[in-house]
Amino acid sequence: MGIMLTMDGKEGVEMNKIISPKKAIPIHYNDHDVFKSTLEDFQILVREGGLEDQIHYLMHGETYNFEVSNQKQQEGY
Repeated sequence: MGIMLTMDGKEGVEMNKIISPKKAIPIHYNDHDVFKSTLEDFQILVREGGLEDQIHYLMHGETYNFEVSNQKQQEGY
């Protein structure tokens, strides 16, 4: 089917450059032995790619509150 199940750091950075999310949170980074690279590898590539403002790192058990805007309300609908 061609479904990618894991990405290495380089692929993760490339994905973020392609879709350009407001915020991305890596979640599966140390819970399987099959990963191609470490979170630290990804963090280095994120810094080199200038994506620090786009990526938010959470430690296991931490939470993140997303800011959700109501586009229709902002546009006057």
